[in-house]
Amino acid sequence: MINDQWRAQLRLVRSFVRFSIGIWKLDLGISLGFGIWTLGFSIWLLGFLGALLVSTGCEKSTSPATQPAVRTVASLVPAATDLIIGMGARERLLAVSTYDRQRPDVAGLPRVGDYQNVDWEQLQSLHPIVMMIQIKKDRLPAGFQERADALHIQLVDVAIDRLADIVGTLDVLGQALDLPEQAKTAKEQMQSRLDAVAAGVAGRKPISTLLVLDESADAVVGPDTYLDEILQLAGGVNAAKSLGQRYPQIDREMLLSLKPDCIIQLFPDASQQVKDRAADTWKQLPQIPAVAAGRVYTIDNWYALLPGWHVTDLAEQFAQCLHPSTPASPLRPTAP
Repeated sequence: MINDQWRAQLRLVRSFVRFSIGIWKLDLGISLGFGIWTLGFSIWLLGFLGALLVSTGCEKSTSPATQPAVRTVASLVPAATDLIIGMGARERLLAVSTYDRQRPDVAGLPRVGDYQNVDWEQLQSLHPIVMMIQIKKDRLPAGFQERADALHIQLVDVAIDRLADIVGTLDVLGQALDLPEQAKTAKEQMQSRLDAVAAGVAGRKPISTLLVLDESADAVVGPDTYLDEILQLAGGVNAAKSLGQRYPQIDREMLLSLKPDCIIQLFPDASQQVKDRAADTWKQLPQIPAVAAGRVYTIDNWYALLPGWHVTDLAEQFAQCLHPSTPASPLRPTAP
């Protein structure tokens, strides 16, 4: 549209030039003095039209077509995907990883693999500006960086292990997507909800709790993890803290020695068969205080093991299990 206006104005200038020259020649035959006056007027008119063209050129240089492109993203990190959606930037997502769970927020988005098996052809057609990864660049598979560079994709690495990492990743995403204010608001919302959980259980006796990851109770959550930190924030103390490993494997003897007063099973999208097998495990261990008291809970939400936006929901659910009188209805115990 701007180019059409430019050409129209240029034709107008040429017409005025021809008209002015014609008048000047005619005026030479009538009156030299009047011809000089007409020539002066023509020169003024040409200057005016030239200024108009310059103005139009300035408008062209600031047109929306020259504004920076919207920074879109392909996420190979499910936790980052969840945080992007949580901060209200769903429209920036062009693709997700193979490991992103099925949920309405990502329905219809292409799945482009993981950092070991990437669908580069699909990425080429999608043209994301940013790609989220969770692996140091010096440990990337051979050729990964070169393929990304060839497609002009900026790799952004995030390390999400602790609760502070989750909150801090919002800042990284805000910078990567050029949405700093949006990220700041989301960060404040997340921190506010976490603070509310901590305030709700303040002054209550911490409950010895075992976080279990499989139906046989062989895999549990140890110290120095985001789940351990959420448990503490929600008014619990990790029964497996003394084991010293972040995600230890334990045997039946060790399980009995931990003597937790509460057990929370984290089974995202678990089938009924998995839950039934877990219930059978606890039936064989009635001597564990949590089992004897009927305090074995199951959290099977899809985000149960995802260090993303929904850690606030998880913290609230932990608090409900540990301190049922906190605002919100507690989860029903799993029947042993």
